[in-house]
Amino acid sequence: MEVKLTTNSPKIIQRWRRICGDRGSFSYEPLDDFLWSFDPESYLESTFAALNVGTEMIDGLRALAAKHELIGDVRGSGLLIGVEMVRDRACKTPASEETARVVNGMR
Repeated sequence: MEVKLTTNSPKIIQRWRRICGDRGSFSYEPLDDFLWSFDPESYLESTFAALNVGTEMIDGLRALAAKHELIGDVRGSGLLIGVEMVRDRACKTPASEETARVVNGMR
């Protein structure tokens, strides 16, 4: 007879092995540990914090874009932000060399 076990507890798997040895099959999903310990309140807190920080960053980058023609567009949500650097805003000509200098300067 084949016995299968799926659990989210390493203790249960240890006990299974002690009692049954390698007979049957079992699996352990680390994701289950996450789901059982998931705290919606702290998740929402961190999500809102990321949105707030991201909004401040986007606002600051847009203020820089108003001063510098090199910044063609700023967009994003939360901490996922994109800054498009262009040589000419009307034509949206990519500013590849300037972008490389900025990226290398941030390392």
